[in-house]
Amino acid sequence: MRRLAATIALLALAGALLAACGGGSSTQSTAESTGAASGPPGASAQSCATKVANVASLQATAVSCSEADVVVRAWHGQDGCAAAPGASHSACTVRGYRCIGAVASAGLAVSCARPGHAIAFVAKS
Repeated sequence: MRRLAATIALLALAGALLAACGGGSSTQSTAESTGAASGPPGASAQSCATKVANVASLQATAVSCSEADVVVRAWHGQDGCAAAPGASHSACTVRGYRCIGAVASAGLAVSCARPGHAIAFVAKS
């Protein structure tokens, strides 16, 4: 039950991030142009490519794709960031971002944030 609640909460957060950028398309949009109030004026939300093994669906809000990729690499390389066997979630701090992960069917859904900036990705198991 706890795992389901954590997964639903993380999916709701991811949905809010996607809604703020106008949908799940791969084109860049701005919160200002969509009328969403999810970040500072001019903050952009975008899908990013990453070459980190077993990582998919990298999204960045008010963060460049290169910075998002650096954070993902740091998360991937830091002990304690991935969920322990049998755990439903994980939490750690990487490069000034607080990262929280929830176990989902696709892997570990991770959301990393600091004031005004957000990064989300799925770490496949």
